[in-house]
Amino acid sequence: FLIDIVDEFKGVLESKQNDIRSIQRKEKAGREIEANFCSMTTCFKRDHKQLKKCWNNLKMKAKKSEAMEKKRERKLVVV
Repeated sequence: FLIDIVDEFKGVLESKQNDIRSIQRKEKAGREIEANFCSMTTCFKRDHKQLKKCWNNLKMKAKKSEAMEKKRERKLVVV
């Protein structure tokens, strides 16, 4: 669920800008993600800070998995 919802706001959330307007846009996007997530799911309700942490964890796991895959590919090429 979360990945589909965050995809809509990915440009705003992944922006490196940190001026006041960008921060406000990120906060607004976070609250919209929270509202969409809570309306779609029947499990525990999460606030936007918890969802942000979950999203960051998902990104970190994906990067780690990608790095492991590249490492495996390099081993296959060497052997």
